[in-house]
Amino acid sequence: ATFSHYAVPLVQDKVYLTAEIRDWESYDLLPGEAQIYYFGSYAGKIGIDPRTTAEELLISLGVDPAVQIERITTANNRDKSFFGNMVKWEKGYKIKIRNQKQDAIQLKILDRIPVSRNSEISVEGVHHDAQNLDKQTGILTWEIEIDSKKELEKYFNYEIKYPKSKILNINN
Repeated sequence: ATFSHYAVPLVQDKVYLTAEIRDWESYDLLPGEAQIYYFGSYAGKIGIDPRTTAEELLISLGVDPAVQIERITTANNRDKSFFGNMVKWEKGYKIKIRNQKQDAIQLKILDRIPVSRNSEISVEGVHHDAQNLDKQTGILTWEIEIDSKKELEKYFNYEIKYPKSKILNINN
């Protein structure tokens, strides 16, 4: 199996471990419940249905407590000027990751910036250190390797400009 870690700190401050098994067809698996052990420890049960599995069999091993992630707000400033009719709202975040494991890990992190569908509201000044930003969805993606006992930080920020007459509720 190839082990990978995934995190979406906007939703939850936990890192999940998955195992990807290639050539799983050679094991003649039957549909049913499987008990999962990871490095000699019981990780839980999973339902496996080989009839609906793609090229790789992906198994979730749950939360990996040895890898921590935290999403910290670094900027949340609204600038309402007396002149003009626009409000500028600056938002910024730092994602802090700690690998307490004895080995390096591969980690995929997903977060997002807002995407405006209203011509009166614009998202500007986007700065990030992610490998990819999907401009249609606003999804930021980092694929990183973190060495054993190391800590990394990732950043992103943006500005939203909108008319004073509008009420905006940004929950991220």
